[in-house]
Amino acid sequence: MSFSVVIPAYNSEKYIALTLESILAQDCLPAEIIVVNDQSSDSTVEIVRSFGGSVKLLSINNIGTSGARHFGASNAIGEYLAFCDHDDIWQPDHLSRLKWLIENTHAQIVFSNFCHVRDGVRMRQSHFESDPTGFWTKPGNSLGCDFYHVRDKALYDQIINYQVIFPSCMAIRKELYENLGGYDPSFGRNVSEDLEFTLRWACGAVSVGIDVKATVDVIRHGGNYSTDWIRGLKDSIEILNYSKENHGLSADLVKLVDFEIIRRCNNAIDSAFLNRRTSYINYFAKEAGYKNLGLKQRIKAIIAILPERMAGQIAAYLTRGD
Repeated sequence: MSFSVVIPAYNSEKYIALTLESILAQDCLPAEIIVVNDQSSDSTVEIVRSFGGSVKLLSINNIGTSGARHFGASNAIGEYLAFCDHDDIWQPDHLSRLKWLIENTHAQIVFSNFCHVRDGVRMRQSHFESDPTGFWTKPGNSLGCDFYHVRDKALYDQIINYQVIFPSCMAIRKELYENLGGYDPSFGRNVSEDLEFTLRWACGAVSVGIDVKATVDVIRHGGNYSTDWIRGLKDSIEILNYSKENHGLSADLVKLVDFEIIRRCNNAIDSAFLNRRTSYINYFAKEAGYKNLGLKQRIKAIIAILPERMAGQIAAYLTRGD
């Protein structure tokens, strides 16, 4: 069994060396490491080349993260594809633990827990532990040592309630990846681009292995999309609408998606109002439908209709103590 590691990279000079060093320090080395340079204008290419033959460098013409990830996967030779973003860090046992899951469960998809790193500080609570429902701390049949196995059960409903699967934590059998069609390059500029592929496989019954130990550090910084929570909500709603129309969901799952869109829109209106980003509020109000907004959210949506400067001033006054 072998892994190909695929890393999409765009203007990654600040973190790419740390990412590559963490992969080369694995106690289970991959068959290959592929960096896909998405037309970077900084020193990303030179840094990657400094690693010599241990890293394969491919280049494409600025098609976005999903397209870069998919291009790398299409050129990979490993039985399993393990993805990592250019600014995330693997713990030394990340791949070996995924390998153990695959060998002991024959799962076609495996993924691990992770921790956020902000301003150089690793959060004490992992992402799974932050799930308010508690589902992801014990997400299936226990195999001991923090390993779990979910067999022939769709995880779609759990994932849209609380998204735990980040590309940097995941590996998938290449044959399955190809059968599913892989990451969709058309979502390359969407902050939540990876969610579409996750929902596509999650709505089916697939054997999944889960490691609840946090073996990845996901770095939050001003240069990555994931720091913009409001834009992330907007783009995730676009993905949910796409999934509803294109993933062949049951009527029950469609209702669940509609409920989730309404929930996210209400939360997004509160956040956009608090941050004086009133231009987003009209979008969220229309997506949810005004009748599905809470009273406070309706008032905020009415204020957002005013000229932007006036709306911003009112929002600043009303939230001055928050």
